[in-house]
Amino acid sequence: PAPTKPAPKPKSTPASGGAGSGAGAGAGGKAEEEDELPLTAEGKVDLEALYPARMKGEVVKFVRMGGGKDKSDYSAHHYNEAIRAAAGTKVGRNVIRHVRTELRGMKTSLPVFFGSSVLVRADKARPYIMQ
Repeated sequence: PAPTKPAPKPKSTPASGGAGSGAGAGAGGKAEEEDELPLTAEGKVDLEALYPARMKGEVVKFVRMGGGKDKSDYSAHHYNEAIRAAAGTKVGRNVIRHVRTELRGMKTSLPVFFGSSVLVRADKARPYIMQ
């Protein structure tokens, strides 16, 4: 006879009284998410193990930094004056391609630890402007 696959486990639903039911189940599955948290020997949430896992996708983000009608107001950026002075300068495609390649590499190479992390934000329109 041919080998058989084990029957799939039924998914819990609030109506079936499974793990997802009760208080907090309607808030985007928070109850199920809490079940998977790493715990210390004392039974508390292990933040040192949880932090890198949660922050992994936040290491490099592309955001819209420029404000105003023409998206060129970088007044919140530390180097606002230098950005304004270079506003008319043409940046070559090769430079932008190289910057994007470097940013992709940073997603896996920058340190993310509970005690210290390096997070980068780059402008969507001008990726060579970062924080």
